[in-house]
Amino acid sequence: MNILLLMIWTPIIFLTHQISCSTESATNVNICSCIVNAVNETYARKIIIKLDALLFSIISCELKNSQIFRSKVLSNFYAFSKKRFVGQRTICPLCQRLLFLQYVKVYLHLPTRNIIDYKWYDRIKILVHERCELENAMAWLSTLGGAFAALGDYFTDYAEKAGLISMQQFSLALRLGDPLTICRCKIYLAMSLLQRGYHRKAKKMIRELYKFSIGSEGSKDFRLKNMCLAVWNRLKYEKSKKAITSGSHKANFTSE
Repeated sequence: MNILLLMIWTPIIFLTHQISCSTESATNVNICSCIVNAVNETYARKIIIKLDALLFSIISCELKNSQIFRSKVLSNFYAFSKKRFVGQRTICPLCQRLLFLQYVKVYLHLPTRNIIDYKWYDRIKILVHERCELENAMAWLSTLGGAFAALGDYFTDYAEKAGLISMQQFSLALRLGDPLTICRCKIYLAMSLLQRGYHRKAKKMIRELYKFSIGSEGSKDFRLKNMCLAVWNRLKYEKSKKAITSGSHKANFTSE
């Protein structure tokens, strides 16, 4: 069985110093301030603890993060040593002042095998598989939607199918919880609306999406802004083409 020897330093010594200071004020005893330098291997007031390595990792984490837990642990150390070392007075070899310090040694029992949390693994495995399937479906729908969107410039039916695919992508993006992917799906839907002649709806959507794309969250993907500008330019082109067509019809009607 492997045993690892180490000492608890920072949290223990820091709070032991705090306990010592409170004891000093109560008993009017002159206590050493150079606690860390006074500790050595021959220090008499030793406390030896044997712990499992996993348990010690949890305890050390709590000692680091929780001041209340540190205070409780050190109070117990102090109470235990007060009973064990009755009448023992230790003098600091550096400044010859009285010490109230606990010297703690921890022997860690290392496990023979790595400890695996199988229950947590089962939960994470389901989420990972679901994420992979969603991203795979999103990739297929993106390829299929791009093909229908390209044909949507010439056939209205394909533009409608591209819009349906965009809605399916949007539902998947909501499950993924990625705001950038959600924005991209909305841009695809706006393009489908534009191809089908719903210019006002497309214009409103693109304005909202452009504001998001230049914000703190949307600016993480520079392509969103370029996609919004591309759809906006396409919208201006369609409007100008419509204006030219309507103007030519008026000219023909006047000439007749």
